[in-house]
Amino acid sequence: DDIEDWCESKVGRKRLQQEMKKRQKLVAKDVQAGEATKREKETAVHGAEDTLELINQRYKDFNAGKPAHLHKISSTEEGLQLIAEGEDNLSKAKRELKIADKALKASHAKLRMKKKDQVTCCTDDLKRKYCHKEWARILEEQRNVSDRRAWRRPWDGEDGEAFATWLALKATKARSHDDEEEPEEIDDIPDWLKGDDGENDDEYAWENTANLEQYESEAYTRYLTAERPEGLTPPWKKNLEGDAGEGGAQDGAADAEDDDEEEEEGD
Repeated sequence: DDIEDWCESKVGRKRLQQEMKKRQKLVAKDVQAGEATKREKETAVHGAEDTLELINQRYKDFNAGKPAHLHKISSTEEGLQLIAEGEDNLSKAKRELKIADKALKASHAKLRMKKKDQVTCCTDDLKRKYCHKEWARILEEQRNVSDRRAWRRPWDGEDGEAFATWLALKATKARSHDDEEEPEEIDDIPDWLKGDDGENDDEYAWENTANLEQYESEAYTRYLTAERPEGLTPPWKKNLEGDAGEGGAQDGAADAEDDDEEEEEGD
């Protein structure tokens, strides 16, 4: 595998260690933010519970015929509506707390990953990114071939719908390009960069892998399902079954320290 070979090269190992270290720092920040968010949502739930309890008491006072200034409810319909609104607010607060708790557990699980799992996550993300880029390149190339030869490509989307959409977009871009005047080319490259021929550029990079949804590919998913099913589930998810406590944070910190030592050795 080209990406695995690159990750085992000198520059690849260094970049991999830097990426792992960066991710652990970001996840540690996510944990702190997640804990604050969870506390906020817990406070909201308690507030909604107290409000609903007060509404129920007011409604009881109304039914008991107590003075209006004690319950401030003018009718049964108004009382029931207040209760329904209070219950809705409580349900909403509980849903938001559940979402915050789930996100926090995921962050803890990522922070608790062992170094081997961190390597797997980083390399898998890189594979997904570049497999998607290569698939997109091949698809673009073959669509252009079909366009030149006036082929329909009925398999490209539902009865060729995706190909038809691509053709329409291509035609729109072509018309837009024809309508625009060619701008005067401006040499905005700094002098110190003009001698750079790109020989020091990395062959692979983790940029834009924070959101992997943009690299979703049916072809790559089929490949993983058939050849490497363990790649369908990120390694950190197995940590969701454990306790996301202090020990997990120490595991992540220890691995980060190991990365620092290895990076210094590599330099």
